[in-house]
Amino acid sequence: PGLGAFPLRIAISFHFVDYLIHAWDVARAIGAASDPDGELTATALKFASRWPDSQETRGPGAPFGPKVEVPAGAPPFDRLLGLLGRPPDWTAAPPRTA
Repeated sequence: PGLGAFPLRIAISFHFVDYLIHAWDVARAIGAASDPDGELTATALKFASRWPDSQETRGPGAPFGPKVEVPAGAPPFDRLLGLLGRPPDWTAAPPRTA
């Protein structure tokens, strides 16, 4: 089941936030720096803060995990990560050695 139909501008905002967050995911997974632009982050936070907090949008099989609490006054990108179910301090596990 999908989330229904959306106007094009809303659909594009979903993809914009998705690209920004997945760039962070990849950077963290490979141990690279990730310092998203402040204006991009502010725009993504504005879009993502409007998304519903429901079973269809959060949890197993949904686009996002449950919200992760971040400290008051956290940087905007950390707030965005928490809003989308990612702990800002996440790092990839070190590779296993044989």
